[in-house]
Amino acid sequence: KNKTICKGECVNIGTSFSSGYTYTWYVDTDEPSPSIGSGTSIFVCPNQTTTYVLSVFDPSTGCTTKYYVTVTVENINPNFSLNVLTTNTNYMTIAATPNQLSGFPTSFGYLWIVEELNSSNAPVWSVVNPSTWFTFPGMPTNNFSGLLGLTQTFNSSGLPPLGQFKYNTTYRITRGVWSDNCPYKQSSVLLSYSQRGLVVSNDSTAKDGSYLIEQLNKEKQISFNKLFVSDNILKIYPNPSTNIVNVDYQLSENTKGKITITVTDMLGRQLQSANLLELNSTHKFNLDAYQNGIYFINLYSNNSLIKTEKIVLNK
Repeated sequence: KNKTICKGECVNIGTSFSSGYTYTWYVDTDEPSPSIGSGTSIFVCPNQTTTYVLSVFDPSTGCTTKYYVTVTVENINPNFSLNVLTTNTNYMTIAATPNQLSGFPTSFGYLWIVEELNSSNAPVWSVVNPSTWFTFPGMPTNNFSGLLGLTQTFNSSGLPPLGQFKYNTTYRITRGVWSDNCPYKQSSVLLSYSQRGLVVSNDSTAKDGSYLIEQLNKEKQISFNKLFVSDNILKIYPNPSTNIVNVDYQLSENTKGKITITVTDMLGRQLQSANLLELNSTHKFNLDAYQNGIYFINLYSNNSLIKTEKIVLNK
């Protein structure tokens, strides 16, 4: 079975096989590679996505069978670089650019936290804005759009395009990243600009921002739910049904991406599926080939389940 890990982790691959065979592991490459181990399983720590080959030799027949296991390695890097502009005499402008700009997993999230600190490096104020600084799934961002660090507020128009900060003041900027398979990681720096010039240093004392992920997920789910007209977006009739099931659905114009509807049984097995091309319509399923019982109609948007309704088949 294929595996997915985060970069820097290790995983055991393989399974139970019968005795009496010879087992040899290789890395799958275009050219024959040296053996990396023997036995029915092996412990591997790849730094990049790698396919492994288990060669099983049967001495009684002289035959060899090969099995392939791919270990997908996800990489998420919280480190970032700063660009500080001091051409304006009233404030400095700061942009923070992630060091990793590609190669993210699909379910990848990030957040930014900005704090102003006092002389003891204790926060005077902090800014965490879920609507613009949180993303899941996410793509890297490189600025603090709308931040007026001079007054610790946001400009409702989304300006200025980059963050504005006071001179002779210490700030802490933190970037956190995570994915479905990688735990939360963060990187923090302290910075200030005075007559001595720009001073930037790494900071390991910043509060762990992973507690914000739950808040983010709740807000994203609320926003996601608002895309739909009402709770009655999926109507099934007749129910019970003898064979033909009509499925009425209604989605708002804000709904984006692929829309799919499926039929599953009590064990979760998918029996039928269809891609929907309209936001408001009726789709018909013919269940005549299935035995009497309970089935489920499931509506998805971009592979996220929106609604499930039960249908009883009674012929």
